[in-house]
Amino acid sequence: MKRKFNKKSSVIGLAMLMSFSIISCTDNEFTSQLEIGGNLLEEGIEAEITGKVATLGITSNDKWTISVPEDASRWVYVPVTEGQGNRDVPVSIDSNLGSSAGRNTVITIKAGDVVRTIDVTQLPTYNGEAVANSDEATGHIQIAGMKGVGLGYNVNGFKPYNNSIINLHALGELQKINPSKYNSYFTYSVQPAAKAQGAVKDSLEHKQDSLGVSLKIDVNYGAFKLHISGAYHGDESKNYDQTEYNYGATYNIADTHVELPSVTSIYHNASFLTDPKEADWVRCLYMPGFIDAMQEVEDALAEKDEEWFDEAMDGLTGKYGAAVISGCDLGGSVSLSMKFNRDSIADVMHVDKATVDIAINVGLLNVDAGVEVSYKKEAITMLENSCFKYQIAGGTKKAQDEVSGVLSTRRKKGDEGVVYNTLQDKLNVWIASLNGNDATTLSYTSVEIYPIWNFFRNTRELRARTKVKDWIQKHYQDKWNILNSASVNADTSLK
Repeated sequence: MKRKFNKKSSVIGLAMLMSFSIISCTDNEFTSQLEIGGNLLEEGIEAEITGKVATLGITSNDKWTISVPEDASRWVYVPVTEGQGNRDVPVSIDSNLGSSAGRNTVITIKAGDVVRTIDVTQLPTYNGEAVANSDEATGHIQIAGMKGVGLGYNVNGFKPYNNSIINLHALGELQKINPSKYNSYFTYSVQPAAKAQGAVKDSLEHKQDSLGVSLKIDVNYGAFKLHISGAYHGDESKNYDQTEYNYGATYNIADTHVELPSVTSIYHNASFLTDPKEADWVRCLYMPGFIDAMQEVEDALAEKDEEWFDEAMDGLTGKYGAAVISGCDLGGSVSLSMKFNRDSIADVMHVDKATVDIAINVGLLNVDAGVEVSYKKEAITMLENSCFKYQIAGGTKKAQDEVSGVLSTRRKKGDEGVVYNTLQDKLNVWIASLNGNDATTLSYTSVEIYPIWNFFRNTRELRARTKVKDWIQKHYQDKWNILNSASVNADTSLK
């Protein structure tokens, strides 16, 4: 039997076929989508001198890549450079302490033919204020912004470098993700009151012509520095015996510590973490510049190029030193470096070391209303008859200036008690200005250091930790006993 041709059915069938064809064709046309959360595309990422961490909230239906220009990789680090779909990616920006110049770059994210760019700018500011390129300003910010830990430490000069190894901003993000795990990695403790610790630092006796020996008082705080000068004149024709003493007293108000063995361990084991977000932030625990410098050392070792390794180690230690600050005591310190003419005060002081110690430590640096009057007078007499340098660190500038003002005032005979009491009152005000909840009022009083080779791994192929340690031992022989200790308390109050 013949099948009857149904024209209507054929038209419908043809339409359906065309419809399927159109749908099939549409399915083959894929459009990449890429969006970045927040206002980063418009506003970019802006960091201050202490560095910053930010998050790229990527939303995409395609594979994507992230790139940072090679010349910016030493201060901008992105632990994830490619992925697919939606993901929050950290961005770590290195500190730029000691620099009065800003810097900028661009982060580029691509998905298919879609390109997004984010401007990254680092300004020479702290808390919105321009920062001078000076040791005083840098030291102030090292403590105020970073609590002093994680910075490279110059064991030759006994002072911190401006370059930081540990990213406390990233550690802060990890403490939000898992407080019970990471809170112990970094601690900052404040004492209810400053505790004085007086000590005689050093003494030296020598012969020296006293003519024209200058008097100088240095007061350092933050971006401020005050110099007061005078003169101490003696007999040009006679060589006097000069006695020199260095004294110091510290007033600790806070202490801070970063658990570097734990930080280095988890950094090198980030790939074993089950939470991708946690792993990404762990990879940001080292600052970008240190990651770059460390990678160059490891690349030189992998190539077995001794000359390159030497250059890489010079670059690493030149920027970060042979050790890192793992902890420090913070507060204030006062110190006196004094030279006085033995003949001129022999009757009063007898130039007896024990008497001098009591006069200075009890009579001057110890704030105690019960100090004997004789020691008050002896302490002031020493100041009046000596060439001395007075240093004070920590506290507010106003409080420092008031102490300095008392020391620089010309004194008349018989007013020792008035001068002493005034000085003690001003020292009391200065000590009260040390505030553990305001790190801008604090200074280093001592530091604990951790050798830099501990940041490297000893893999079968490289044995990087051992080789870096051997290089440090060879080039820092005179400081090896310090560096080879598990941790060292390096007093910085007078060095």
